[in-house]
Amino acid sequence: MRTWWRRASRAATSASHASPPWSTYDLEAFQKHYRLRPHQLARRAWQILSQVGYLRLVNGILKRGSMNERAVRLRIGLTTLGPSFVKLGQALATRPDLLPPEYCLELTKLQDRLPPFPEEEARQILKEELKQDPKDVFESFSHYPVGAASLGQVYKARLKGDATAVAVKVQRPRLQEQVALDAVVLSMLAKRYAGKYGIQSDAALLVDELVGRIFLELDYEREATNLHRFRKLYDTRDTYGTNPPPGGTVHVPKVFFQHSTRKIITMEWMDGIKLTDQEGIRRLGLDTQKLVETGVFCGIKQLLEDGFFHADAHPGNLMASPGGALIYLDFGNVAEVHKSDRDGLLKAFVAYVNNDPAALVLALQSLDFLSPSTTTGDWIAALSPVFEEKAGPKKMDFAGAVQHIANVARLADIPFRVPPRLAPVIRSLAALEGTASTVQSGFQVVSRSYPYVLRVLLKDRSPEMRRMLQSIVLNTDGTVRWNRVKRLTEAMENSKYGTEAWELSEYQETYMKALEDGIVFLLSSQGSQTRHALERDLLDAYRTSLREFVGGNLPTRGKMVASRLARTAEGSSLALRLLVNDPNFFARLVAKTTYQSDGLRILFGLILGLCRETGVKAMEETLLLASKQMHRWTAS
Repeated sequence: MRTWWRRASRAATSASHASPPWSTYDLEAFQKHYRLRPHQLARRAWQILSQVGYLRLVNGILKRGSMNERAVRLRIGLTTLGPSFVKLGQALATRPDLLPPEYCLELTKLQDRLPPFPEEEARQILKEELKQDPKDVFESFSHYPVGAASLGQVYKARLKGDATAVAVKVQRPRLQEQVALDAVVLSMLAKRYAGKYGIQSDAALLVDELVGRIFLELDYEREATNLHRFRKLYDTRDTYGTNPPPGGTVHVPKVFFQHSTRKIITMEWMDGIKLTDQEGIRRLGLDTQKLVETGVFCGIKQLLEDGFFHADAHPGNLMASPGGALIYLDFGNVAEVHKSDRDGLLKAFVAYVNNDPAALVLALQSLDFLSPSTTTGDWIAALSPVFEEKAGPKKMDFAGAVQHIANVARLADIPFRVPPRLAPVIRSLAALEGTASTVQSGFQVVSRSYPYVLRVLLKDRSPEMRRMLQSIVLNTDGTVRWNRVKRLTEAMENSKYGTEAWELSEYQETYMKALEDGIVFLLSSQGSQTRHALERDLLDAYRTSLREFVGGNLPTRGKMVASRLARTAEGSSLALRLLVNDPNFFARLVAKTTYQSDGLRILFGLILGLCRETGVKAMEETLLLASKQMHRWTAS
């Protein structure tokens, strides 16, 4: 017994002198570290379980107090538990589909109104990190933080020399140790309770997603690099920004690398108001809808085009400038998505909006939401009723869609999981949607972003994306889905919404290349079915227009074709503008069409068909018109 006790004592003493493994996130190293400190694990587990149990009893079972009082109780409880749970609360604040509006509103206070840590500690951290007195770097420095968040607090200062106004973010002390302890405790609790509550994910992956991302955010040097890259991509000011979003103006602060370290970051001071300050936005005369649409367009562009995205765009990290620009802040939680995953997300989005369960299942399978061994037929059968509901996908935004699909999977007993690499994407989309609905109630992210998503699809000329485009506008028998052609035309018109940044030349080029590729497909052997269907539809439409002109009754097919073709009439104004701006393009299209024998045959076939309809039908329809007119005169 004495021997065991001496060995345990030596091990504990040796561990106390070992350097703590806080430099990077390593759950196994954390577990090994705290295995020799069971009292710390037990104390933290008790803190978490007792607080969660108390909230569950008072808020969930007894429902003590009003809704607002319960929301305050939840916010205080999460704040008490520390940074990991504050981050969880921030995520929940953007999920009105999971929590009542009173809870969401109260939890937004976790985004920038947390209790600050003492100024003396902040100045000591500044001195240690800068390796000099802060007075030698800053001409002035505010005594109190202008904002305190879960991981740090921000001061307003001015640089020595040119008096440039800057924001200095200082990390809270001893955060790495606290977050590492939470990782170990939460992994233990996840292993014990995940299965009980039907969570179909590995416990370690759950903890990695919740706590591992926080550890990445603790590296302010990484955040400074993210900030600089994001600014180069999306800042729309004249001096910066090589790749602005198609809609509105975006500002991103400049980072001062020489005054930034692993625990402090110095950046350009940005004047603005929070998006949730509706009164302030009205006072400045800003357009809330335009701000929200700018955020949605920029967010979708980050995810689907550039693959470098802000994964934590909640209202606390977004502001509006006095001039109406959308300001992005806090770049600790930034991630990348690979091109193959971007293509898969694009396919899933389009399939969902177009009520195509078979295409959605294939997209989810390519993204690893479904196992390759999963029988696609089971999924298609399970999802089909969802798409048949009138209030289904088109009325549902992203968060509701994911929840709906997850519920279908659970009821049908089909394995469904979010792959770890795409978890930041899911969180980013949920935050985007939550922010939009928080700032402007009733804003439909899916429907409003669909035109821009289609523009992304039109712009990508890869064979895979062109095949996807064909599947959208053509039926399996080669006939044209005119209603979707109309939506594509509208997408091109709407995707240049209110921006000076996206040049009209790029707008034209995207549309023209899509048309050019469409002509190439029609003239190919693969497009023969579509050519015949298109010829038939155009001749039927012409015949229908003649009968409408003389007031005759349309046959059922004629009405259907006329209705379908009428839905594309809005595209004529767009085509006319393109013709005026670049007549050479249409000359190229005509040349490409007539260069091949199939193209000439199509043109001559249409001309002969129109002449035949005009020549043969003209007398018949004229006599019919005269007969009807005489009948009206006689009747009168």
